[in-house]
Amino acid sequence: KDTYIGEGDSDNESADSEADDCLQNAGAYSGEEVLRIMKDKLVRLQKLYIDQFQRIVHKMRESRRVYLSRLRAEKDAGLVSIYSQPKDVQEYARFKAMMHYYSPVGREALLAARNRERRLAAASVTKPGAVSSPCQHVLTTTTKCGDPCVPLAKFCLKHILEEPGQVLYR
Repeated sequence: KDTYIGEGDSDNESADSEADDCLQNAGAYSGEEVLRIMKDKLVRLQKLYIDQFQRIVHKMRESRRVYLSRLRAEKDAGLVSIYSQPKDVQEYARFKAMMHYYSPVGREALLAARNRERRLAAASVTKPGAVSSPCQHVLTTTTKCGDPCVPLAKFCLKHILEEPGQVLYR
């Protein structure tokens, strides 16, 4: 039989644990006994909820700490911050076109490769070859929008409102 680590441990932590219920075979309970048993169960359940909440708060703080350390590492490496990028869609398209206007050659190619390596080292969680797919919005029966998708979505900035289940953009 396969056994798992921690199997059976939840019975002792459960609010409905019958192991420590001394009146389980008593038959009929008085009003005070019922109130005491229910109060004890509620106190145990409240303690479990508080412990779970503290664990979630700890995980959230740890995730924030990791995010801020990565952001600080990227800023120290001299990489472009998301806050310094243009907010307007047309200005963003112009900025993107300016960034890719020419392919670096010679010394500039070496510097660009070094900068790319620094960015990858600072991010450390990037996927190799991650290219955004085209927007899934159907313009006509045979064509789709060709703009790049918002990260982790199927639609571009113009059509993100059509994605079912999205809650960030209204």
